[in-house]
Amino acid sequence: DANAPDEVRGIAENAKGGAVIIAESGEVVYLAGVDEWPAELRGKKVVARGTLEETDYIPGPAVADDGAISAGSSGREWVLREPTWVVDE
Repeated sequence: DANAPDEVRGIAENAKGGAVIIAESGEVVYLAGVDEWPAELRGKKVVARGTLEETDYIPGPAVADDGAISAGSSGREWVLREPTWVVDE
């Protein structure tokens, strides 16, 4: 069904850019708008559903006038938009 949500299965973890799922494939998928997992879900197997897209989600590194480079991400990230999730029993 083309209207069915995308599904990601993996381990719930937190990253600098927010809540992520380390998918069974090894890919890191960010959950859009979710800063962190509740403590009781971190490290647990979860199934999340939403709209999966590859995009520039994490801002790239910035270079200050003095040449200092801030943390950031280069490249694109997998992001699950409007995510919902359950524990994967």
